[in-house]
Amino acid sequence: MSSGLIIFILATIGFHIGLYGMFQKASITPWKALIPYYNTWEMVEAMELKKYWFWLQFIPIIGQFISIWLYIKFVEHFGRFSVIHHAAAVFVPFLYFPYLGFSKNERYG
Repeated sequence: MSSGLIIFILATIGFHIGLYGMFQKASITPWKALIPYYNTWEMVEAMELKKYWFWLQFIPIIGQFISIWLYIKFVEHFGRFSVIHHAAAVFVPFLYFPYLGFSKNERYG
């Protein structure tokens, strides 16, 4: 196995573990964080966004940016509004999401 593949797998696991914790804090059934697209559907509902934001994810290329925006909005519901928090959500979610999901100091809402 190449080191790049190992890093990718670890990052994916960290991302989903973090979302799992964030979902628990947001009072969303945590296992839903582990299912791609279903997790963003649950976030859209929890944040009370218009449903079309979920469907916009399926537009090629633009959809990736919509997904990233949804994750940033979810982080904002944890009271994190600064550029550094947005950057962490985009560039190191595999580290930042577990912090938000499992830190005793972080609250949803």
